[in-house]
Amino acid sequence: MTMMPADSELYDQKETVDVEKCDEDELVFSKDEHSFQASFFNIRFVNEEARRQACEMLTKARRVEVEIDPQSSRDQPVDVYVFTDGTLLQKTLLEKGLALINIRNPEYIHEAEMEEGVAETTAVVADAQVFVDHREVDLFYLPCLLLLICVLRKGFKKI
Repeated sequence: MTMMPADSELYDQKETVDVEKCDEDELVFSKDEHSFQASFFNIRFVNEEARRQACEMLTKARRVEVEIDPQSSRDQPVDVYVFTDGTLLQKTLLEKGLALINIRNPEYIHEAEMEEGVAETTAVVADAQVFVDHREVDLFYLPCLLLLICVLRKGFKKI
């Protein structure tokens, strides 16, 4: 396979591609006997395991498409939006908490969709009550603290 030239038609519209390689170091797609190095546009993974999970989603998809944002560089690795079976993979990764948005730019073509992924992640985390209300913790420890003070005070009176 040969590397795809930077002036390829791939960059003009959403294209179906094959996943040639996806691991913690490299993402390579191929189309019509040409391959090209790519990266996930406008996200960063929270850890290596998150990237591994993204690769797993890619390899399990029946159809993989890529699209380049008009504001993205055309040099390799090409920053692309990745779609698995019609769904924007970046949005899925954001929803699952596996990635974060790099830059919030309303001019990016899929910015609103990615923001939806972030909003859904926030709603899920809030519903799961992952956050602890500090007032509940304070109210729990207050009686314990008062009891400890009383015990210590009686102990000091005996000395």
